[in-house]
Amino acid sequence: MSLPEFSLSAYDRLLGQLLDAGYAFAPVAELPHLPSGQRTVLLRHDVDLDPPSTLAMAECEAAHGVVSTYYLPLTVHFNTLDRVNSAAIRELVALGHDIGLHYDVRTYPDEPEARRAHLDWEIGILEGLVGAPVRTISMHQPTIGPQDPFRSGSGFVHPHDPALQEGLLYVSDSARAWRDDALLRCFGEDAPQRLLLLVHPESWLDPSIADPIDYVEQVLLPLRMDRARAAYEDEVRAWREHPTAQARA
Repeated sequence: MSLPEFSLSAYDRLLGQLLDAGYAFAPVAELPHLPSGQRTVLLRHDVDLDPPSTLAMAECEAAHGVVSTYYLPLTVHFNTLDRVNSAAIRELVALGHDIGLHYDVRTYPDEPEARRAHLDWEIGILEGLVGAPVRTISMHQPTIGPQDPFRSGSGFVHPHDPALQEGLLYVSDSARAWRDDALLRCFGEDAPQRLLLLVHPESWLDPSIADPIDYVEQVLLPLRMDRARAAYEDEVRAWREHPTAQARA
């Protein structure tokens, strides 16, 4: 067995293989309450680029009866609350998936009380969008930002809370690469009881491009440009129909 390539078909096979290996799937918010003796995958997605592009992966998971956690940011280059993105996020919820907050501490106040108030404010916005409680949070780009002030003691479940790491294998596809072959342990004699698997949906859209930088330039940047172009066509060209423009004609 080998590590999966970055394609939706390979992802579909991976889910089936984990189920066949005896793993159940649970939302990250259930991490403190997992039953002993049950192999469990805590499947997590950081939505860093484009909410609509998550839906194919979310539908694949739902077809397997798999529940995952999608972490949504409010302070990145796309507007989580706009019409297209918010519709995609509500579809994630309709498919049975859990929603968490993907917060960026670089946009937060420095003072601890104000920082906590800002976190609660973002939680409230996200809960209003999805119509459900937000139970789990995770920091955006933890390796390049300041120290994570909410990793423990926030009242929300954090996947990297030091108190919750015992017996937990963490595997990530960050930067569209597997760091090692630790994922394959799940199919061997020393299979871990608990797997925290971080998958970025935007990395699995086109398996024909291996180099991660080429992939960004040929797949992800055009995707974002297409979204911007569609917004331009939908909104800006409508100026011609505005009464003021017609009056000048």
